[in-house]
Amino acid sequence: MSESEALNIKSLVREAVSETLLYNKDLIYSVFYEALEDFYLSQAIIEGESSGTASRKAVFDILEAQ
Repeated sequence: MSESEALNIKSLVREAVSETLLYNKDLIYSVFYEALEDFYLSQAIIEGESSGTASRKAVFDILEAQ
């Protein structure tokens, strides 16, 4: 691949990404939202693994109070 072809491909990719960001804001929002949700869920799992155990009754009492 020549240097001019590589520059042309780079330009096309840059334009495609730019258009995606501009016209698909909902998609971008959705992707970031899902990534943050996964991150915080994994943090909660890690925190839960290092905390003490709870009885079934204690868990259901909390859930029923909501």
